[in-house]
Amino acid sequence: MNDLLTGIILAGGKSRRLGRDKALELFNERPLIYSVIDAIRSSVDEIIIIVNDEARKKEFAFIKNVKIVVDKYCDSGSLGGIYSGLLESKNSNAIVLACDMPFVSKNIINAMKNRMGSNIDIVIPETEGYKHSTHAIYNKNCLQAIDQQLKQNVYKISKIFSKCKTIIITENEIDEVEPNSKSFFNINNESDLDKANQIFSEMCKIKIKIEFFGTAKLIAKQDFIHLYTKKQVTETELIKLISKAKPDLIGQIIKKDTNELKKSYNLGINGIKNISDKKISLQQNDSILIFSSQSGG
Repeated sequence: MNDLLTGIILAGGKSRRLGRDKALELFNERPLIYSVIDAIRSSVDEIIIIVNDEARKKEFAFIKNVKIVVDKYCDSGSLGGIYSGLLESKNSNAIVLACDMPFVSKNIINAMKNRMGSNIDIVIPETEGYKHSTHAIYNKNCLQAIDQQLKQNVYKISKIFSKCKTIIITENEIDEVEPNSKSFFNINNESDLDKANQIFSEMCKIKIKIEFFGTAKLIAKQDFIHLYTKKQVTETELIKLISKAKPDLIGQIIKKDTNELKKSYNLGINGIKNISDKKISLQQNDSILIFSSQSGG
C-alpha cells in the first residue's frame, strides 16, 4: 500500500443548525477548522479544503499551506465534496473529514490507515450503529461510482458503500485503539459547541499536587492532595480550587471570600519560588506548597 495520504476537509459553509459559519467559528481562540488541520497535518502530505463557491474560497485565503477547491457539483452536499477532493488529490487515498470535528484523533487516523490495503476503496469507522462517512478514508477508485450517483441527484453517501470495496472499523476495534474516543464528535448547534468547549477544558487539565506544611498540614489533616486544573491559572483560581477540596482551610489559612490566602501564608511551586504572578503557568505533576511565611510554620 502507498502510505501517502491526502487530507480533505469539507467546509461548504451553510451551517443551518448553528446559524453561522462553523468552519470559522472560534474554538480554543482560533477558527474551528484549524483544529482539524492541526490534527491531520502530521498524517498527510497534502490538505485540500472543499468550499461551495469562489466567494467562500476567498474567505479561506488566510489559511496557509492548504489547497482550496470549489466543489465541482454545486449543492450536492458532502458527497460532492468527497468527489471534488478525490478528483484534486495527488494521492490515491484521502481521509475525508468535516470541518466541525474539533477532536480528530491521530490514533484513530493511524488505525484507519493501517486497514487500508491495495484492494480496499473505503475504510469507515462505525459507532453506535452509525457509519462516520465524513471521518473515513476513500480511494480514487470511488470516483466513478460517486460521479454516477451525483449525476442521478442521489446524494446519500452510504449508497456508494455497496458499489465499492468497503471495510468497517467496528466500535470494539475503535475502543481497543482509543477508549471513549472523541474523534467523531462534531458540532451542529449551540449545545454541541458548549459541550465541545467543556470537553476541551477537561482535556487540557493537568494533575498537580498540593502540599501542606505547618498549621496548614494540621488543619488539612494530611500531607498532600492531588487536584486537576488548567495549565494557565490565576492565583485566585488556584486558591478557590484548593478551598473546594479542603473547606476546613477557609477562615484559617484561606480568607473567607476564598480569593486569597491570609497574610501569614504563601503559595510556592516545586519548593523553588513563591507564587506572586497574577497568571501561573503549571506543568503536569507540579507541586504547589502552602506554608507559613513565619518561622516554624
